[in-house]
Amino acid sequence: MSKNKEIAHNLEQTTYHIEKGVVEKTTTPVNLMLVEKKAKTDEQWLILWQGDGAMGLDYLATCDSLTGADFKVFFKMLKALRHGNEVLVNQVGLAREMNLSQPNLSRSIRKLLDAGVILPGETQHGPHKSYTLNPCIGWKGTLQQGATEKRRHLRLVKTSQNEQKGG
Repeated sequence: MSKNKEIAHNLEQTTYHIEKGVVEKTTTPVNLMLVEKKAKTDEQWLILWQGDGAMGLDYLATCDSLTGADFKVFFKMLKALRHGNEVLVNQVGLAREMNLSQPNLSRSIRKLLDAGVILPGETQHGPHKSYTLNPCIGWKGTLQQGATEKRRHLRLVKTSQNEQKGG
């Protein structure tokens, strides 16, 4: 049984001719076919935090230590981001793909690490080194999970800063 539905509708249009001082109304009968279609896509979503808080897009936009090449590496890494913010990077392969020397790619990754944009990952899989997108900048996964991870990371940073001040 089809879930399509045909609807007869009148399309009304109003045209104002200012120079002539005339308003013209026309009605055109149209038949519309509503088709039930479920959208399917393999695309993934990435949440980037906009706020002016501890990190987010405002931080990236004002981070003077990062160059255009560093941002290109960052965007390539975002493209490979997995749920939970992990990205596996084969530096030799990525450098070749981006037409960069391997030392320049390593320098960009180091600058992203130093700026706190990415964090060292916990694993290494063969030639792939693991990194994590700072959850205060963005999150791949559900919004609720991302907000929770952002708060958790901010607490860790605050605790670390307090320990450095006190000790």
